[in-house]
Amino acid sequence: EGPVQYEGLLRRKKEDHGRFEDPYKMICVCRLQDSILRVRITHNNEVVGVEEQFDLRDWRVVLRNDKKDRFSIARNRPQPGQPSQATFKAESKDEGIEWLEALQHAAAAASGRGSAVQSKQDALAARMREIEDQDQPGPAPSRAVQAAAAGAAPQKAGVGIVFKDTNRDGENVLMVKTLANGGPAQSSGRIEIGDCLVSVDGRRINSTEGATAAILGDKGSTITMVFERDDGFGGW
Repeated sequence: EGPVQYEGLLRRKKEDHGRFEDPYKMICVCRLQDSILRVRITHNNEVVGVEEQFDLRDWRVVLRNDKKDRFSIARNRPQPGQPSQATFKAESKDEGIEWLEALQHAAAAASGRGSAVQSKQDALAARMREIEDQDQPGPAPSRAVQAAAAGAAPQKAGVGIVFKDTNRDGENVLMVKTLANGGPAQSSGRIEIGDCLVSVDGRRINSTEGATAAILGDKGSTITMVFERDDGFGGW
C-alpha cells in the first residue's frame, strides 16, 4: 500500500435519519490512501464493522457551499441498489477544507490530470478561505473561543506518526514509517523510525484502524504509547 495522504475522524451523515435524530452522530475513522477513501465506523470508541472503500476514480468530490465543514462524494455511474452519495462532516471548517484539498489532490493524481487540476484546487481552497473571512469581519476569535461559543467538539489531533503494517513472528505489528517534522512524536526525542507500536494507554494495538482510533484525541490532550525497538541483534 502507498503512503497515507490524510487521516482523521469524520462524522458520516445517516441518510435515513429520524426527524429529531442527529444525522451526523456516526463517527468514522477515515484514511485517504492510494486515492481511496477508507472508512470504518466506531462504536464506544472502538472500530467496528467492515472497511468501506470509496475509489476516487469511481467517485467524485462534491463541494458543499452552504457548510464549509462538510463535503459529499458521489458515484460517477450510479448502480442499482447501491448508494450513490455519501456526506461527511469534519470537526471544524479548517479541517473540512483540508479534507477537501486532500481528496481533490488524490482524485487529480488518480486521473492523471496533474498540475492543471492542482492550480484549480488551490484557487478553490483560497476562495473558500476568502469567503470564510468575509463571514467573520474584524479580528477573528481563537478556535477555542469559537468552539466554546458554538458548543462544538474540540478539534482532533494526532501525534505525527505514519505507521506501516508488517509481519513479525506471524503477528501483524505497526512499525513507524515516518515522523512529521515538529510533531509531538518527533519532538519527544524518544520515537524512531522502525520502532514497533505495542500499546496506547494500556491497550494493545495491532492495526492501523485501531491505532488511529486510539491516538486521535482533543488537541492538548495526552496519551501513553509503548514501543519496542530492535536491539540490533535480532531481538526486541
